[in-house]
Amino acid sequence: GTITVYAKPTATLSGDQTICEGTTTNLTLGFTGTGSITVTLNDGTYKTFASGTTSGTIAVTPASLGGGSTTYTIASVSDTYGSGTSTGSATVTIYAPATITVQPVSTVTIIEGTTTTLSVTGTGQPSLGYQWYKNGSVISGANSSAYTTTNTLSAAGTYYVTVSTTCNVVSSQSSIVSVTPRPQGSLSGNTIQSGSTGQLTYTSSNGAGPFTIVYQANGGAPVTISNVTSGVPFSVNTGTPTSTT
Repeated sequence: GTITVYAKPTATLSGDQTICEGTTTNLTLGFTGTGSITVTLNDGTYKTFASGTTSGTIAVTPASLGGGSTTYTIASVSDTYGSGTSTGSATVTIYAPATITVQPVSTVTIIEGTTTTLSVTGTGQPSLGYQWYKNGSVISGANSSAYTTTNTLSAAGTYYVTVSTTCNVVSSQSSIVSVTPRPQGSLSGNTIQSGSTGQLTYTSSNGAGPFTIVYQANGGAPVTISNVTSGVPFSVNTGTPTSTT
């Protein structure tokens, strides 16, 4: 009789790569053997290849969360006649998704003529991208982790920022910015008889009282009057001007 001897099957694993968390990727296998060949990885993943195949791929979904890596090796290789030997490994590195660890402040009020800076802290791999929005529209050029508003009344609005990586995009909570107008108004006097008390009236055109008014009489020293109500006269500091002042 004739005894036929078949060489033991062999398999080699390769395919180092970096992928996004939760995705599937293919590792590369090369093998020899007789008949169908079954390759099993160290995590239990296996695949059987048809007779005559000498190479192929095997799909894996790494379990690493929040970044990290998983190294695969071949646990076993077998063909129609038995088991064989294996070599090689493949390391799959996982990009950590973008996450926001510190949100922008939820509300802030500023005074017209001043600014406020909104900021966010994020993590993720391989790098982070930022885009700020106001009232749902992109703010051109606002592409860093912090954004400083304008110093005008138009700064009022609802802001948020997106933080992105190669793999995903997350949005921050909204930040509502309110702007208090600077007080504006006019000062008027009255006509009196000599010896009577002079009065001034501050009329506000922007802002709510009570107000603190600083005025000068004929360019003299500044005089401060507190708790002034718009439209309500108050007596001048000298009481009785001796001439038109």
